[in-house]
Amino acid sequence: PVATTLPTKDVTVKITPKNKKEVLKEQQLKEVTFAPNSTWNNQLDWEKEEFKAGDYTAHIKIKSEYGDWKWDQDFTIAGTKAKELNKKA
Repeated sequence: PVATTLPTKDVTVKITPKNKKEVLKEQQLKEVTFAPNSTWNNQLDWEKEEFKAGDYTAHIKIKSEYGDWKWDQDFTIAGTKAKELNKKA
């Protein structure tokens, strides 16, 4: 734990189908800062592509002068949610 803001050099988010290596979307952010004990809600632009129901994994990497972090987060887009998102988009 570090009681200071965390200046980062690079944040990378890749979305793949669960248990597969094919990258569907990728986002790279520069010079992002995190406050201590904060949560981060990231929005990834799907552009004009349709949301598809299924199981996915977000692969997240954060590099900073204090160290590097890497983790994977599985998530599911249900069929009804995909339809709702596509209608709003």
